[in-house]
Amino acid sequence: MSGFDLRGAQQTPEEYVDQLRVILEHDCLGARKKESCHQLGEFYQAVERNNSKAKDIFRTNCEELNFQQSCFSLGIIHLTNK
Repeated sequence: MSGFDLRGAQQTPEEYVDQLRVILEHDCLGARKKESCHQLGEFYQAVERNNSKAKDIFRTNCEELNFQQSCFSLGIIHLTNK
């Protein structure tokens, strides 16, 4: 995540989380970076508590970009029925 430095920043936690989401969405949905897509799926799952969005990101990252960690995460979601 280039260009992102919090030293001396006057951001609220909410602003930080929103900026992180924007960066991950740009890197995943725009640039289609595998690692960023996986991190975006984890973000949706852990921070936003949106397993539906996480599942969609993990599925795309697994099936289209062949990122094995996303395949594993998708399997866990299916096994836990979330």
